[in-house]
Amino acid sequence: MIAAGLLLRAGHVESADCEDGWRERWDSGEADILRTTILPELTGLADYSHVEEVFELAMSGDEAASAPLMDLVGHTDEDVAASAASALGRFPSAEAAVRLKSAFNEDSRSWVRMGALYGLLRMNDAETGALAVQALSQPNLQLQAAAVSVLVRLRDSQYGPALFSFYESHRDERHLLESVGCLGDPPGSTVVRDGLLAEANNKSYDFAVRLAAADGLEEMGYGDLVKGLLDRDKGNPSYQSLEVVEFAVVELAASRNVVIKGQAEADILLGDADLGRDRLDMWHHPIRVHFVEEGVVRATSDGPDGLPNTEDDLSTDESYRAWAYRVFPDQYE
Repeated sequence: MIAAGLLLRAGHVESADCEDGWRERWDSGEADILRTTILPELTGLADYSHVEEVFELAMSGDEAASAPLMDLVGHTDEDVAASAASALGRFPSAEAAVRLKSAFNEDSRSWVRMGALYGLLRMNDAETGALAVQALSQPNLQLQAAAVSVLVRLRDSQYGPALFSFYESHRDERHLLESVGCLGDPPGSTVVRDGLLAEANNKSYDFAVRLAAADGLEEMGYGDLVKGLLDRDKGNPSYQSLEVVEFAVVELAASRNVVIKGQAEADILLGDADLGRDRLDMWHHPIRVHFVEEGVVRATSDGPDGLPNTEDDLSTDESYRAWAYRVFPDQYE
């Protein structure tokens, strides 16, 4: 299935999909894949010229593509049919919605059903969410993935519990936890919040699973409930930045034939070093260097609380692992 590449790319859920702008990225990516990957593989079709013409009209936004796209949704070639169903979403109408719902409900080809679901999403059809929830219970894994993507992009909290329930039967897919957080709880309910909190606080789970749940809670605005987990995670890249800063200062001193003999020299070198984002830790606090002895400095961060000389400070004098165990002992069994 060549159209699989198009549909799977469109359906791949990233954390960025919690944000706006997916539609524009999708339209641009679809046009590129159609022209460079799908159409070149269809040249052997008897009606290739017609198929190419319709898709080119669709990619250019020409309304004249709508009627022939509806016909192509029933094409015997699954690549053509699936791509047509997805592209038809560019041209919202009652007739197009009926055609796509018919394809979703009646076509036995999974890629065509995926394309229909994406087409309905693109035209903001009111039944899209309900059909996506229905697709979550289908045996086809690709169709399930499409349903998850559609629900996340709808950003409708009424579907949060359904997506969390789906996660509970697919616990190896931890990325779903952040997707659940993108939707959140329906008004008056806390089922999603409570479920994510239980996942985040279960110390028998892998840290990656707990962190995904914490990220989901942060998406919902409940990051304060799992601050320890989030801070523990931020500590690792922050510590890596400490190492970068310390190395950069020492290397800059060597390149200048300067011997670091005090804090003043260390501060000058830190200011001159090319550090980019490593100048700040993951809490957006500046990383400093402290003179230890001639030629030796230690990089430090004020840690989660942003205050110097407190218990949660990071330093290259201590490994990240030791810091995590010391500062967040309650996060370990």
